[in-house]
Amino acid sequence: MNQPTQMTLAEFTAALASAAPTPGGGGASALVGVQAVALAQMVAELTLKNERYADAHEAMQAVREEAEGLRAEILSYIQKDADAFGALVAAWRLPKDDPSRAERNAAATRAAAEVPLALAEACARIFPLAAQVLEKGVASARSDGKLAVLFAAAAIRGALYNVRINIKNMPENEYTKLLITRQKKLETQAEQAERELLGRM
Repeated sequence: MNQPTQMTLAEFTAALASAAPTPGGGGASALVGVQAVALAQMVAELTLKNERYADAHEAMQAVREEAEGLRAEILSYIQKDADAFGALVAAWRLPKDDPSRAERNAAATRAAAEVPLALAEACARIFPLAAQVLEKGVASARSDGKLAVLFAAAAIRGALYNVRINIKNMPENEYTKLLITRQKKLETQAEQAERELLGRM
């Protein structure tokens, strides 16, 4: 099977619908996040082509540049999520008498929590871009800017489900407390962004 990021959309969704272990919810969340940032960039691009919005062009150029890098970054989490889950499954399958089993399980579980958390943090960076296009972008594409907010929030929540699941399998210590703090901050960011940005005309 091709790597997820090399699949066509039809191939990816067919793989997602299958009983294959990956792609799964983490990869799907990343795909939603990619669509969110792409929507914000689309509004910026439309605004840059419209001379009536010349005063907004500098801001939209900044959105375009940030979105270009962010799209590639978020897209990479489709593969990162698959790799993290693959490592976790490999650790689970080690013989119980393998001396490295406990250490590998701990490392794989930690990565399985860290990857979706990093994805959620990347998706949170979409909100300032969406705010810019909603405030200054072409009015006819405002609904697309709002979809960027909705999709970014959905991607964050989807990724955080995986964080919570894996934290449950980790010992309670300062590190897991830090993960939970980061998780809660992202939940608050998503709620706040929806409340503030979706209320705009």
